[in-house]
Amino acid sequence: MFCPCSQSFSSKDGKCPSCGLYVGIQTPRPRRTLAAAVSASDSKEFQLMHAGVRRAVNLMLIAVAGLPVFKLMIWLYPHDDKLIPGTRSVDLFEQGGVAILLLLFGGGILRALYAVTVERKRDERMAADARSMN
Repeated sequence: MFCPCSQSFSSKDGKCPSCGLYVGIQTPRPRRTLAAAVSASDSKEFQLMHAGVRRAVNLMLIAVAGLPVFKLMIWLYPHDDKLIPGTRSVDLFEQGGVAILLLLFGGGILRALYAVTVERKRDERMAADARSMN
């Protein structure tokens, strides 16, 4: 065996004679039975749904956190600039920003609905399949 201190040794107890570190002794892991796997799947029964809801909340929080930043950017944007004749560019900027924030927030709501309906049913099916294997 080799120790992290770069010494080679052979010892039944796995203790390095140079530094005293125990190396190479590994206790075998207990094997998981099917019952243990099913109980583990029961604890994670709605993991897809919870992950989807977390993603939805993150999208909505980005939209809510982006609102003050957006309002500050509008305040700093030059109001007399004209990109299109007859339309102030700040109006276009404001409409585009509001559209982006609404898309983020609406996307978060749709993602939450998808997680609660579709992914919840998928989680329930996976849990039922794991229980039926028992």
